[in-house]
Amino acid sequence: MPRTSSRRRFTSGGGGVAKAALRPIDGGAQIARYVVALADLAPGLTIVQRTVNGRLGLVAQRELDPQPSGGGALVQAGGDGGLLERPLAHDALDIAPAERFDVDVDFARFRPGTRVRLLNRLGEGRTTEVMCFDVSSARSDGDARVPERLSSIERLDPGRATTTRTFRFQLSAHHGWTINGEPYRPGRPSARPRLGDIEVWRFITDVHHPVHVHLDPFQVVGRNNGGPGPYDAGWKDTVDVRPAGGVGVAVRFTDHAEAFMLHCHNLEHEDMAMTADFTTTRTRASRRRAGASPWR
Repeated sequence: MPRTSSRRRFTSGGGGVAKAALRPIDGGAQIARYVVALADLAPGLTIVQRTVNGRLGLVAQRELDPQPSGGGALVQAGGDGGLLERPLAHDALDIAPAERFDVDVDFARFRPGTRVRLLNRLGEGRTTEVMCFDVSSARSDGDARVPERLSSIERLDPGRATTTRTFRFQLSAHHGWTINGEPYRPGRPSARPRLGDIEVWRFITDVHHPVHVHLDPFQVVGRNNGGPGPYDAGWKDTVDVRPAGGVGVAVRFTDHAEAFMLHCHNLEHEDMAMTADFTTTRTRASRRRAGASPWR
């Protein structure tokens, strides 16, 4: 049974999404926060949940309480760009703004009569509890097991990269939230990648910035001089870059020789133009060299 949960801000009267004050340091006004969830459940079913973090600027950490015996209750089948190659079992999910996770929860692992709560361990007040499920003794029909093989994903080899680019996401004393120290100027490209080429892009931060790249998805190749993190599998279009951290991604653009952008997806930072343009360019060999778009 599919379910979706997301996080939004509303005014204290519940009349709509609140417009936060755009303050560069603390990231917004203190207003009432609620979790929006479709929480009606026929007991005894396996749930496939699309988890989306739409919060203005904070990471969510989703976890089931209690955990089933053996842990690994949240079985990830997909992410930003679709299915993973194989399912990944997590005890908890750290989700930055704009990241998406498709997870499967098998409630047959819990004893009948158990009340299972989906919690946000990083929440505040009423946002700490997301959903609640009462497990009955009823059994659902059909095979709810997640296949061991979900898809095939072409690997982008960073060793074949034609260029390595660095994008520094920082607060400037003179220009506010910037990329590479420059305020955003529409139409001024910070990079000109060629269609079909593999490039490595390095994102470096001062504070917490989830980085979102438009046009085509990418693959995370490393974090802080190590390998990818536990939530970096598959095709992604948003990557969670922690404070004073660095993430390397392999990108290859295959569609459209035009201007696009990358930006921080903390919405206050985005609204204050923590953005950079890049322009994809076409060569005679681009059409032959470019692979199929992973979105198709």
